[in-house]
Amino acid sequence: MDKIGVRAGSLSSPPAVDVIETEEEVRVLVDLPGVDPEQVTVELTGHMLTIAGERAGTEADDAKAVHVRERFQGSFRRSVPLPVPVKPDEVEAEVANGVLCVRMPKADVARSKRIPIKAAPKSTSSPAVGPEGI
Repeated sequence: MDKIGVRAGSLSSPPAVDVIETEEEVRVLVDLPGVDPEQVTVELTGHMLTIAGERAGTEADDAKAVHVRERFQGSFRRSVPLPVPVKPDEVEAEVANGVLCVRMPKADVARSKRIPIKAAPKSTSSPAVGPEGI
């Protein structure tokens, strides 16, 4: 602690993140209250989504004394591994009510597909296991 009630580590901390997977997409929700969207970058590199930015200082910067400062300010960077491959050209990001929502459609290889099982014709011999029937 720098002063009574002021924690040094709280001035610049990574934002809280939720990663949600649906049938069609991966959504990453990032808490960014008070952060100007113009000061935020979102980058997708392989299976890693990186959110970086800066929250400007508050009017308390010119105050005579700050007794408690818990809200983060300054630069932040958060990298989040994605659970499945996504389509990088279709990623969208928007901010509403201080929450950044990054929507990433799943790549075709990542989408699950149910494979129907066909019944083989009945025969008296056991089914073939390999190309030679072994």
